[in-house]
Amino acid sequence: MAIAVDEKYQGRGIGKQLLMTVEQWAKDDNCAGVRLVSSFSREKAHQFYSHCGYTHRKDQKNFVKIFDK
Repeated sequence: MAIAVDEKYQGRGIGKQLLMTVEQWAKDDNCAGVRLVSSFSREKAHQFYSHCGYTHRKDQKNFVKIFDK
């Protein structure tokens, strides 16, 4: 599942509300926590997640192979 806030609406608390809703949903479903995956270049998003209490765990690469039809 992916969530994002359009750039023109950022800074209005929408992202924080989304995260709080996701976290409550996870708690209600007895999950141990929430894991976020964010592109390496999204530094503003990383700062936002840190501000919301998330800790940076590891850097990783994502690989995909698309087949020709």
